Amino acid sequence: AGRHSAERDFLNAYWSDVFDALKRSGIGSDVMTLVGSFLGEEQRTEVDRLKKRATQLLNGVDWKAFGAGKNKHDEKFFRKINEVPSILLIIIVIMVVVRPF
Repeated sequence: AGRHSAERDFLNAYWSDVFDALKRSGIGSDVMTLVGSFLGEEQRTEVDRLKKRATQLLNGVDWKAFGAGKNKHDEKFFRKINEVPSILLIIIVIMVVVRPF
């Protein structure tokens, strides 16, 4: 894991350029505007609140230390947090089928 890899360096540089170009393009805000146009005022407010909170959490991460494997949390924490997207997907599917709004 600690060995130098030219291929890994290339991939890191490539995907860094891709993500930087996506950020500069503004496509993220365009997608959020499109999704927001389908939501009611209450749901847009909740999405904005969740976006703000997610941004706070992501900005609080020391990504260089994380990439170097110097994590504050143990493996068990990351195994549990890895299940969050699956749980959210299940909730979203149930909400689409049941349509509680």
